[in-house]
Parts: sequence; structure tokens; C-alpha cells
Amino acid sequence: MSFYNLSFLLIFLPISFVIFYIFPNKYKKILLLFISLVFYSFGSNKALIVLLISILINYSIGILIGKKKKKIYLILGIVLNLFILVSFKYTNFLISNTMQVIGMI
Repeated sequence: MSFYNLSFLLIFLPISFVIFYIFPNKYKKILLLFISLVFYSFGSNKALIVLLISILINYSIGILIGKKKKKIYLILGIVLNLFILVSFKYTNFLISNTMQVIGMI
């Protein structure tokens, strides 16, 4: 499902808005997390797994930043997020361009 899909615009989005405004303020952040995970699960399970891994890493890094050595953990968080981005989004692009440069294609 994508943002411009009619099922998203006419079904998922309105239902999400209604549920969001019915829920108490105390639980709205958790609800938004759940709605986001449901949305990503429609795309692919791989995207959902990557998102869950990213959430766990960023949450853990955030806790560590709050406790000690903030700069080191901030840099670690940025590096891990860039690694996840490059690994799952740009791997095929980098491989194909590298093969073209060395003349294998």
C-alpha cells in the first residue's frame, strides 16, 4: 500500500484518524507506532522487520545518550542508521555501479 493508493486514502487513513481521535491522549504515541507498523506491514514483511530493528536500535541508543557519553553514542547511532539505510536501500545500486566501473557489465 502506498500513500496515493485509493485503499489507503479511502479506508486506512480515515479509520486511522477516527481511532486516533477516540483514543485517550495517554496512549496516542503507542497508537501511532502501531498504525505505522500496520502500514509498513502492507508493503512487505522485510520493510517491517527493518523498521522494527531500526526502532530497537534507536530506542537503545536514546537510552544510552540519556545516561552517559552522549557524543560517542550519538555518532554510533548515526553510523548505525546510515548502515541500515545503505544496506537495505542502496545495496543493488552500489553493486551495479561498481560492476559497471570495473567493466563486468
